Amino acid sequence: MSRPGELGAVCYEAETNFGEAVTTYGTRLNYLGQLDLGAIMREKLAPERAVQFRQEITPGINGIMGVEFSLRFWLHGHGSTANTTITLNDLETLLGKVFGNVGAAFSAANTTLSGTGTKAAPGTTAANGAVAGSLLPIGALNDGRGGHQFYGVVSHSSSVLTLMNELIGNPSNGDVVFNAANWWPSESPTSNDITSLRFRFQTANLEIEAHGVYPKAVTFAGLGTGETPSITITFGGAWWDYSIATFPTALSVQTFSPAPVGAGSLFMNTQGVATRVVRSIRSFQLTYQLGVVELRGPGGVNAAQAIVGCKRVPDMITVEWIEDADAQTLTPDLPGKWDANTVFSVVYSCSTADGSSIAFKFPYAVADGPKPAQVVVDRLNRIRWRLRCGADVSKTTDRERAAMVGAFA
Repeated sequence: MSRPGELGAVCYEAETNFGEAVTTYGTRLNYLGQLDLGAIMREKLAPERAVQFRQEITPGINGIMGVEFSLRFWLHGHGSTANTTITLNDLETLLGKVFGNVGAAFSAANTTLSGTGTKAAPGTTAANGAVAGSLLPIGALNDGRGGHQFYGVVSHSSSVLTLMNELIGNPSNGDVVFNAANWWPSESPTSNDITSLRFRFQTANLEIEAHGVYPKAVTFAGLGTGETPSITITFGGAWWDYSIATFPTALSVQTFSPAPVGAGSLFMNTQGVATRVVRSIRSFQLTYQLGVVELRGPGGVNAAQAIVGCKRVPDMITVEWIEDADAQTLTPDLPGKWDANTVFSVVYSCSTADGSSIAFKFPYAVADGPKPAQVVVDRLNRIRWRLRCGADVSKTTDRERAAMVGAFA
């Protein structure tokens, strides 16, 4: 009767009310690997009743339900060219629910450069449209100008696009300013709600539905040059039950392919200074600890449900990379920056292929961890550098303030 465990489908839907007993599902997710539901359970508690005989036992007590599962996805970019208005793909929509927000880099159609202005503030054919705080690519790879690298938008008005990190070279008429899907956390102290989800897990044997599902943790992998980027999302939930639905499901699934990390760049400079400074990094790691607190209490939908909601608390975000050591000097670059307690802005362009490109922006980052000293990595002298990333509280909108903005284009 047992059938292959590699076969399965995962569908989900956003809930209107936490843990609601609704069984409709509209989106099928293109997860990676084999589905493991071993942490979806309900414990049998020890009865601990007094007995008279040596091996006398009594039935146990049915405990509360527990839900935890992880899904891994390629960070595959937008899936098609972003030289247009865009419709969010399924992964972009899910990342918006995990981190808190998602939206296009442009409020309307994207634009092109007009060939006027400067590298830090090029002119555009459109008067406005790029959203402040957004992250988007400009130009084509190796064009010597935008290079299809990603740029943080400070503002876009009066046909001038002011950038957090300047272009590689002077702007040229007709260079495309691409759209992008951005996802970011909320920074307002009153924006701590989480949209709960429901999931249906289908296999060639049993099927399970989980309700009151919320993100618990995320793990980024493959963000270094030559690697293939992915994200693993761990979810918790309030209650579950068995399900019967047609398998294979008729719901279609998006199967976009990722691009390896290559031909990108890492910009880091003092916050507010757009002058292009590119680090020759040899590795890159992003650690994002989601701050989520479960609410336990009465009023659940299911009799074995203990969790009735969840709230966001501060996340912890760090980035770390390794780069080549300085030539002999009394004032090496990164150790000097560590001493100075400088505030930085960082933009990391990873995959640069149109339709499969990804990037990250960190507008307010400070040195973290021990003072960097020379270490040997891959038999070469290197420097390890770590930054702690936080909100830019000087800004006015959530996307501008966000400690991290991720982008797909």
